[in-house]
Amino acid sequence: MRAFGCALAFGVGLAGGVALFAIEGLRVGGSLFKQIVNNKDIVADILPPPLYVVEADLEHFRT
Repeated sequence: MRAFGCALAFGVGLAGGVALFAIEGLRVGGSLFKQIVNNKDIVADILPPPLYVVEADLEHFRT
């Protein structure tokens, strides 16, 4: 019974440590957060502009 209790306590402690490690990475300014922001900026550079921007641009140059 003591071995089971120790194993359970170790497992709970390990799960808590892993959770804290994951939260640190996702925090604003954390390593994973910076990676997500950089990938979002790359996708924004690749995607075409929204149609309402193109339409306004066409109207501007038509007149």
